[in-house]
Amino acid sequence: METKPTPVKFALIRILTEQFATLDENFVDKEEISLGVNIKFGVDVPLRAITVFVTIRFEVKSQPFLLLEAGCIFGVSPQSWESFIQPDAKIILIPEGFLTHLSVITTGTCRGILHSKTEGTAYNRFLLPTINVTELVKGDISLPLE
Repeated sequence: METKPTPVKFALIRILTEQFATLDENFVDKEEISLGVNIKFGVDVPLRAITVFVTIRFEVKSQPFLLLEAGCIFGVSPQSWESFIQPDAKIILIPEGFLTHLSVITTGTCRGILHSKTEGTAYNRFLLPTINVTELVKGDISLPLE
């Protein structure tokens, strides 16, 4: 008989806007716009928290004109946290599926921050499209416990 994996119990405990900038000198209207998205992960062992940071760069001719870096901090229940701990290796191993889920939440949060920060400006027309985070999260992540 197969056992189902225990769902991870967690809560969003904080949203951070680390960087927001509009660089008018780099924007050229009617030029092709490219979008760069990067995701980083971290842990706060004493708080049993996982941090997901998303960096977004709207660019023209490889020059950024709209930048946002924001993150979400997720508290993880003690039981779920313990299931990630690899004591022999002194690491925490966070499953890909859970990281993908947290990344989707954080990306959506960034979409709202971007809208809020650009509301009433010409930059409000640049919406963060849907992002397939499964292309950005590749496998489980192991991070040191110290």
